[in-house]
Amino acid sequence: MDNPFRYSRLRVARANKCILELETEIKTFFFGTVPYPFAIKSYPEKAPKVLLWVTKPMPDSFTTVTVDAIDNLRSTLDLGWHAIAVSSGARKPTEKAYFPIGKSAVDLDNLIQNGCKNFRREIISLLRTFHPYKGGNDLLWALHRECNRNKHEILTWVSMWIGAKHLPLSVSAGSEEARITGFRWDNRKNEIIIDAIADNALIEYNVKLCFNEAFYESDFTAGEPALTVLRHLARIIENIINNLELTARRLGFI
Repeated sequence: MDNPFRYSRLRVARANKCILELETEIKTFFFGTVPYPFAIKSYPEKAPKVLLWVTKPMPDSFTTVTVDAIDNLRSTLDLGWHAIAVSSGARKPTEKAYFPIGKSAVDLDNLIQNGCKNFRREIISLLRTFHPYKGGNDLLWALHRECNRNKHEILTWVSMWIGAKHLPLSVSAGSEEARITGFRWDNRKNEIIIDAIADNALIEYNVKLCFNEAFYESDFTAGEPALTVLRHLARIIENIINNLELTARRLGFI
């Protein structure tokens, strides 16, 4: 008999392959042969100049590969839930069964009451240990939201997580000297603003910036590096599938 969890494992393997592909593309983009020079840019509408780290537009492949990973991770959960539903007799093979993720603990209860009436008590108890709702496991909730969002709009990569070495930069204007330790990302201009400086400032710097990518206006990362979040989410989902299969075996379904 074919293992009913085989297909969910194929999808999570595909998601992990996408994550590795994204990692390669990010490294190629940020650490290729084209350097990212510092520049001084004047803004006519403002008196100060701004010290910038100039960037290139991010490739569309960042979006397509990430969306592929997200879709595969969500499908992994649905296929795993369908596998235990069918093997336990709660659903017929032709019936649908989606892994329930609620917008709150109360909403999860409603999803269980309305959509899991024929499920064994042991399976529902296991489901609750995953805390698949907003305020429980927020990454699972973010995955659910992002999958729905991807059906109607494109995931946007215009926010960066930035690390730096050899800080601070030194900026002097006459007898005054300031040390720059912070960064701001300008989404509209695709630039990292290091700081505003006076017109007569003398700039000395020895800095190396380390880039990684984050999602913009997304429930997913909250400023965390996207690769870190995707890897963590993949581990959570693999653990869920492992537990679903172990439960199915323990109860004699497979």
